[in-house]
Amino acid sequence: MPKKPFAPGLRVRVASLFLRGGDRSKRGSCRRHESVCVCVCVCVCVCVCVCVCVCVCVCVCVCVCVCVCVCVCVLIMITSVSNFYELKELKALFDEARIKPAVVQNRFYPATNWDKDLRAWCNEHGVIYQSFWTLTANPEYMSHPVVKKIANQMSITPQQAFFRFVMDLGICPLTGTTSPEHMQQDLKVLNLKMNPEDFEAVKKLASL
Repeated sequence: MPKKPFAPGLRVRVASLFLRGGDRSKRGSCRRHESVCVCVCVCVCVCVCVCVCVCVCVCVCVCVCVCVCVCVCVLIMITSVSNFYELKELKALFDEARIKPAVVQNRFYPATNWDKDLRAWCNEHGVIYQSFWTLTANPEYMSHPVVKKIANQMSITPQQAFFRFVMDLGICPLTGTTSPEHMQQDLKVLNLKMNPEDFEAVKKLASL
């Protein structure tokens, strides 16, 4: 029996099926390429961000190191001395030292005549005079009626009043305490103001 010829319509349908299958394979390949490109772009962006963060961290570390080195160099150039009660000894040190003392720390009490001459010399030469044992060495002034009256008028403690008086003399008092209450009281002294009359009264009391 003779074979029937292949129908033209069937050829078209078969051809179209092959073409569609080819299109689908091409589209799948394009999608895969797009996915790869997206992944590559994401990786590149992440790498760039990481590099930028690393560079920023390195710059910050370098700046911190430079600042620390500068501060250390400045501190090395500043010296302080303590317990210099003889002015001639301080003068000799000041004349001989290559790096001049910037701070003199002494016990502040009547036994050394309040370091009057020494404090005057420090003031002339730009040296900071710092007092220690300011309250402990002068308990009689904390309990004196004059200081107590001034403290009551200012609504503060006698210790705060004496600290304010010392600071008004141009002295930087050194204080140390483990009591949080006393720490707060000491800090409040910075914002206090003593009347000139009260200042002169305490100055006369201490023979300053």
